[in-house]
Amino acid sequence: MGKAEKPVEGDQGQPEDVSFSIITPVYNAGKLLNSMVESVLNQNYKRFELLLVDDGSTDGSAALCDKWEKEDGRIRVFYQKNQGPFTARERGIEESSGEYLLFADADDMLEEGALSTLAHAIFCGHKPDIFLYNGWIEKDGQREPLWPEEKEGWIDADTFREKILEGRRYNQIWLKAFRRKLLTGGKVNAKGRNVRSEEDLLMQLPWISATQTVYCLPDRLYRYRVHAGSLTQNLERNKLSDALYMHQTLYYYALYWKVREGRKKCNTRLLEDTITYAKEALSEKNRFALLHELAGQEEIREIFHEKWDDLTGKQRFFLNILLRMRIPEPYEVKNQISKMLRNRRSIMRSQDFVDGVALEWWDYRVNLGDLLSPVIVRWMKEKTDGRCMQETKEVSVMEQTASPAARKRLLALGSILGMEAYDATVWGSGVHTDRTVSGIFRNRNKAALTCLAVRGPVTEAVLQEAGYQTSGVYGDPAILLPWIYSKEEAKKDLKERTDDRIREIGTSREMIVLIRHYMAEADRLADDRIDCVNIQTSDYKDMIQRIVASGKVISSALHGIILAECYGIPAVFLRQGVEREEMKYLDWYRSTGRETFSIADSLEEALRIPPSPMPDEEKLEEMRKNLFQAFPDLWHR
Repeated sequence: MGKAEKPVEGDQGQPEDVSFSIITPVYNAGKLLNSMVESVLNQNYKRFELLLVDDGSTDGSAALCDKWEKEDGRIRVFYQKNQGPFTARERGIEESSGEYLLFADADDMLEEGALSTLAHAIFCGHKPDIFLYNGWIEKDGQREPLWPEEKEGWIDADTFREKILEGRRYNQIWLKAFRRKLLTGGKVNAKGRNVRSEEDLLMQLPWISATQTVYCLPDRLYRYRVHAGSLTQNLERNKLSDALYMHQTLYYYALYWKVREGRKKCNTRLLEDTITYAKEALSEKNRFALLHELAGQEEIREIFHEKWDDLTGKQRFFLNILLRMRIPEPYEVKNQISKMLRNRRSIMRSQDFVDGVALEWWDYRVNLGDLLSPVIVRWMKEKTDGRCMQETKEVSVMEQTASPAARKRLLALGSILGMEAYDATVWGSGVHTDRTVSGIFRNRNKAALTCLAVRGPVTEAVLQEAGYQTSGVYGDPAILLPWIYSKEEAKKDLKERTDDRIREIGTSREMIVLIRHYMAEADRLADDRIDCVNIQTSDYKDMIQRIVASGKVISSALHGIILAECYGIPAVFLRQGVEREEMKYLDWYRSTGRETFSIADSLEEALRIPPSPMPDEEKLEEMRKNLFQAFPDLWHR
């Protein structure tokens, strides 16, 4: 990471031309807030605004914010009920106007000349998406370097993303200045708002994903102050769940960024976080409770075993205690139940045979997404029966690599990869959660998968990292439904419905279809405009008619979103109840070329926010054609 030449981006103007917005969440900051505000107002570069977002303070901090706003016109104050720094920063972003945005915590400080240093770098022709700089750490009145000094220069964006996965040097939101265009992109998943120990990095991930240029300044422009009331000094027991959630989310992004050995880097990071936290940050009582909780999570145990050879002697000693610990009865019962569920063949079994070919799908709480699989496969077989399959490149690859068993077992629609270990042909399937990803790696020497098409780039990256070959064909088979049951047919059938409410409201385009995995009575009573649809149905035509009759779909079920968008109806992803399943949703959106999409934390928010951008219809049609051509001939062997 050395100094690199970069073309000047046109007329850079004068140093005073660039404007900055400093965003500060305020919650019970006390008198430390005064020194933070003063550190900003005393900057010798004057073109800035300071946005103070009071997050429901109860100690008089709100009054301090009011006082400062009256004294200096560059300070603006906003108020919200207590929701955490994540949403406070989001509010600040919405209200800001600067070309570059900085984030400063209420108990920290900007160093003297910080803004002029950034402005000078911009004036000299360095106008990256992200400025990365350094800082000091202050404790008990003593100030020490926060990180070792680095050289000034450009950092390759891919290298920067890889370093994000490897360690904490580049995590802090307050050691960066962000160009405004980055912060208008994707919204982080809803659960991130409840994560207190990792919210800095969670908030940045969509911005880091979109960045193209990063410039490193060696200057220490920020002072991080450690004191008794610091959030990081008041660690809670939910630190473990935060670390697990961060691990899962980072792995999603590692797949998307195509980081080499991304799984290994994420696992190493989780391992280091767990050891550090359990050894240093907890009392003896809480440490013991944490070890019990860890020992009850098989995914963590697997990671520890995978990384055993890379550990130091002390780390091995610590983890050996953890892995051999006697688990109290509640955890033992939970483990045994989970193990029984994983081993039951009836959970994911051959539910249907299409002329002798076993069609696999998820059989726990059957839903429409699974039952569409035999519908689509039967239609495809009828359309392709008798064609000369040897003419397609995909099938010739299959003939060379697939075992006889693979030619008689098909994984089509559904997030079923990694559920079981057997030879199979894959046509449109995807991964479900990090647990099914672990299954793929665990079973890669037991299962020969011939991958003719997968749901999207996330699934493709998992399979490739596990050593499987893929064809580059994307698409959930549900996108073929408009070929099977057209929108025109659905509208015609809609007019003939005896359900007057759906027919009449549908013509006005005011109805909203709510599709949940498991419908609650409260959903049905929420709003007269809402047509509540249970995903646990086998009548796909009824669901499509309801979707076509609506003006908007809200769905926590993946195939509710896919069906809506394939029939031209905008949709909002309702995350509620699917905290660990975001991988499959990312797969769908990215397979259709979309980086941003609408996520709602609740039904109320889903009713209020705009839907996701619609997928390009030409791209969808191309995906359908590629899926059609990749369909395997398992019946003429």
